[in-house]
Amino acid sequence: MSLLSFEGSLSTGMLNYFQFFKLYINSKTTIMKLLYFLLITILLNVGCSPTPVRLIQRASVQTKAFKQTIPCETSKRLLIVNMKLPNNRTYRFIWDTGADATVISQKLANELGLKAATQMIVVGARKKEQKQNIVNLKQVEIGSVKFKNIAAFVIDFPEESAISCVADGGIIGANLISKCNWIIDYEKQQLTLTSTPFNLHKNRQAIPFKTNFAGRIFFDAELAGLPFKNILLDSGSGGSLDLKTNEGIKSGILKKFPSNKVIDGTTQGIYGSNLDTTYRALVDSFKVGNYTLPRIPVEFGELESTKIGNVILQNFKIQFDFAHKYMLWQPRNTSIAPSITLGVLFTRAQNGKVRIGSLYQPSDAALQGLKIQDEIVAINDQPVETLFKDKCHFYQWMFRMKELKQMKLTLKNKPPVLLKPKPLARKFWWGTQD
Repeated sequence: MSLLSFEGSLSTGMLNYFQFFKLYINSKTTIMKLLYFLLITILLNVGCSPTPVRLIQRASVQTKAFKQTIPCETSKRLLIVNMKLPNNRTYRFIWDTGADATVISQKLANELGLKAATQMIVVGARKKEQKQNIVNLKQVEIGSVKFKNIAAFVIDFPEESAISCVADGGIIGANLISKCNWIIDYEKQQLTLTSTPFNLHKNRQAIPFKTNFAGRIFFDAELAGLPFKNILLDSGSGGSLDLKTNEGIKSGILKKFPSNKVIDGTTQGIYGSNLDTTYRALVDSFKVGNYTLPRIPVEFGELESTKIGNVILQNFKIQFDFAHKYMLWQPRNTSIAPSITLGVLFTRAQNGKVRIGSLYQPSDAALQGLKIQDEIVAINDQPVETLFKDKCHFYQWMFRMKELKQMKLTLKNKPPVLLKPKPLARKFWWGTQD
């Protein structure tokens, strides 16, 4: 599902806090199409009728030629755009190439008077899954461009979910995005959509990609000189390059490059969080097409899926030629800065209680004895009950944690702790290669 990060620099220290934007579809009818996608084949273990797949594939765009540039907001490393729905009202949506289908909330579906056409099992971040209703949005508009028959999952987001703080509409998924050609300009905060192909198959700098049945983009790249196939291009992720821990071990990357270990309980999925242990390393040489980034942050986790997010993507202006299945990455004059962290991230329950949700190792926070689920009574001597007005205020504060010069934590049943932001420390967890 996709991702927001609370650490301020573009680095491995950023937590992909809201991974509620990745939707993985279970369908026996699509297995043969998706065998080369390891992540998808893992998830195709609960079957359903072919009707949901046909509904997702029914999406279409107006036949009249168009080219339009619209503003988008790139705050929190997500692309937020306006889309008009059948009630003639405009809502904010996350533009998410990593989601198979568009998503709206149960509240919005009720306002639109939409009834379920069918159901489908949806697997969120950290491998939680539920059966969800699918509704049909007869017509939506982005700018003045009309899209028809957009299948949308109806998700009853948990109370603690931050999605309502980011986008009141929901998520625009690949089933809509793949119906025309796009340009993402992160620097100008603009999206261009057009019916005219870019003919990138004739450009030697262009990168070929594959799509699954819904239109999600998968491509090949090299990391530290090693090939990695079927990487999901995920504009709904605020992270960097995510790989599974066993890939880091088997490839030798985690033995060659030191990493920071994170006990991660703050990464949200559409159904909540699953605790995972992740490793963040700075890895040399990421090559995509003919372009090479000298060093990028990579996150390895047991519950991670193979994808690339906006920490990397925002360093480029990207064209997507869905007509020919090629894309062009044009580098910007930016660099990936080192990460500064306090060593902890927090969760806030519906009753207002704040606890340590993620813990970095090695860090001063870990050395001072902080543990996952430790309850925080006050931050910088201000009680958490008065510090945070509501969940959206809490999340906004989390985004600004990088601005704090120090943080005093008053804990329940533990001595107070003083933390100061420091660069991420790294170590070898599996030893070094010869």
